[in-house]
Order: sequence, then C-alpha cells, then structure tokens
Amino acid sequence: MKTHCRLLLRHVRKLAVVAGCALGVQVALADLDPDDLLAYWDFDTVGSHIDLTELRNGTFSDASGRTGAAGDYGLDLSGSGSSARTSAGTHFDDIVTNDTFTVTWWQFNRQFKNSSAFWVSMIDGANNSRGIQAHFPWSNQTLFLDQSGCCGGDTRLQVGGNLSTLNVWEHCAVVKTATDRKIYLNGVEVANTAAAAQVQTQLNGFITLGAEGGNGTANGNNMNVILDDFAVFRVGLTPAEIASLADGSKNPAELTFVSADGDLLNDPFEQLIIDADPGDAITNLAEVLEGDDFDGDGLTNLEEQTA
Repeated sequence: MKTHCRLLLRHVRKLAVVAGCALGVQVALADLDPDDLLAYWDFDTVGSHIDLTELRNGTFSDASGRTGAAGDYGLDLSGSGSSARTSAGTHFDDIVTNDTFTVTWWQFNRQFKNSSAFWVSMIDGANNSRGIQAHFPWSNQTLFLDQSGCCGGDTRLQVGGNLSTLNVWEHCAVVKTATDRKIYLNGVEVANTAAAAQVQTQLNGFITLGAEGGNGTANGNNMNVILDDFAVFRVGLTPAEIASLADGSKNPAELTFVSADGDLLNDPFEQLIIDADPGDAITNLAEVLEGDDFDGDGLTNLEEQTA
C-alpha cells in the first residue's frame, strides 16, 4: 500500500453529537478506498496539521471551525501574507497517474480580493508553477479553476455571477476527470466543461493553502479566510458525495470505506456506536456486530448504516 507521507489522515474526524443511545448520524456504506483520500486536514488536532510545514501568520483557534462548536478548529489566515503549505513529495503522484482529482474545503471568506484558496505546484515553473489552483473567488467575484497552467479553455474553468458570499461558511469543491471539469458551491454544480487538458506530469507535492503558491513558496495573493475540512482526492467525487460534504452529514474521511475488523460495517459508523454510550460494554470495533440493533429501532446495525 502506498504511503502518502503524513497527509493520509483517514481516521481523523469530527465526533458526532449523539443524544442518549440513539445514533444521531448515519454513515452510509462508502464506495471510496482509503487511499483515494490523498490529503485531509480538519485542523482539530495537532496530528491533522503538523505536516503543513510552513505556517505564515496563521492561527488555529478553538470553536473557529465551520460548526462553531468547542473542539472544532479552523485554520485562520487573516494575517498579512498568511498561508500554509506542505513539503515537496510524491503524495500527489496519483493525480497525474489518474488524470483525475477532487479538492473540497469549507471557507469563511471575509474579503473579495485577488487571491487563491489553494495552489498545487508543478516543477517546470510555467504560469508561476500553476499545477492546480482555485481563485474562490477573484476580486471580481468570479470563481476560477486552473490546472496544468493557465488560462486557455483546456486549462481554465470559470463562472461569474457573484455566487460567493462574504462572512458565511461556504462549501467549495472542484473536480477534474479525464473528460470534464466541474465547480461546486454549497453542493450545487455551478460550472462544467467537457474540455480538459491532462494534468501535468511535474506535480511536486507542494500545496499552499490560502495563497498563491509558486514553486512551493507563498508569493502573495493571500485570502482573508478561515479554512476547515480541506481534502484532496485522487478520484472524481460524485454529485451525491459532494452534496453529503456540503450539507455537513459527512466529512471527507467518512466517504471512504475502512473495516479493520473485516466486516461490512464502516469503521467511522462503528465508532459512533462505540462512542454513543461510554458506559456500555461495547468498547472496540469487533464488538459492533452487523446483526445487532444498537439503538433498538428495529433496524440492524448493517441496515442502519445503509438506510
């Protein structure tokens, strides 16, 4: 199994609030392999952001994430020249191999300005090493997705119409496959095109959050923004999967199917049952059985998961 440095944080997630013994959140059976999630930062724990090797004038504040709840941290990039980035590496090589990616994130934007929400660099330096990047939005309130350079019809997708709103949490997603590209805002597809240049072979692993990246160096055009639940996938997410992220019913890790105990129950779903009642006898994944009915509603745990 390929190791993606420390970017693959498949088990980091926000805990659901569960009332009594009834499951408050259902995690449906997922179609994605854990390795499809190349990078994920929820910013809630030290372990979810220590691989952002350079943090410039950014802060992590309790209750600053999209839910506003205690323990939900966001990455606040409100400072002058603020950004965060990773080191170089092979963690995005699968994007090139598959000619496919999805990037999703939540943002609380405070200012319309010339800026980039993220910037994945490529080695050859063309168009300021613009491998994959998104203006979300630019100062004219146009949303842009660029890949493999800029700014022709095969490398750029854009949509105007003042779709973005300041000082509210918005869910953002950009998707590229071998045949098309799409932009989503709050779970709704707002732009698409069938033309798409192949992802360049020179992606070097640098991703800059909240600013223009250049070749792994933050070069300005920073956002005045709080980011949360930022994820990079090596596959194109479906509209339903993006909608589940945008409505808050799932986070990126919960789109993947992981079963450490080899059953048909997704580990994040099993963990909800384990956490729901700390005083009961269910303490590990193996004790959560497919045929049991944890919350007594007449559905087995397996049926509950896929309901």
